[in-house]
Amino acid sequence: MDLGITGRKCENCGVPISGRSDKRFCGKKCKQASWYKSNPKYYPSRYAANPKQVNLASAKWRKKNTGYKVSYRSAHPKETKASAGKWRALNAESNREYNAAWRAANPDYFSKYRFDNPERRRIYQVNRDAREKNNGGKLSLDISSRLLSLQRGKCSVCRASLKKYGYHLDHIIPLCRGGKNEDGNIQATCPKCNTKKGKKDPIKFMREQGYLL
Repeated sequence: MDLGITGRKCENCGVPISGRSDKRFCGKKCKQASWYKSNPKYYPSRYAANPKQVNLASAKWRKKNTGYKVSYRSAHPKETKASAGKWRALNAESNREYNAAWRAANPDYFSKYRFDNPERRRIYQVNRDAREKNNGGKLSLDISSRLLSLQRGKCSVCRASLKKYGYHLDHIIPLCRGGKNEDGNIQATCPKCNTKKGKKDPIKFMREQGYLL
């Protein structure tokens, strides 16, 4: 492999270096990144010694780079979610106070959101019921639309039109019988069939309807 004039690679990113023979990094960013890696306690100690200066510098940087957080979150959804969950676990009391203050300042938000997003409200309710029963699992937010498409808008039991009669999200194996609250254990049924099925075993219920021997 041709490593350029120096015959060396950047110690941080491994890119071939061109130019002086004593260069260790391909650029200023790699040089800084390598220094921070070798000095992991720099920022905590700096903040402890100068919290006001660090906060002012951070605020100034955020103001100058307003789109960074949005672009980072969109590019790293898993890391962002994990970081947010870790912060909430370590700052439970602060998080509750913040949420309470936000709800007090925005009293109409949730009622409007529920009205504008009836399908998401349905999913949230099913997930909440499952959490209360400690069954684990979580439904995808698009499960309703996917089920309606797969079932062609028909009840999975009686084949009635779900568009005409509405539908319920039914756990094929009920939660009380050990069924999981996951996408593979959900079907869309009309309200009448879901009421009939209740907590019954799915095979027993379908036999009662005359579909299984």
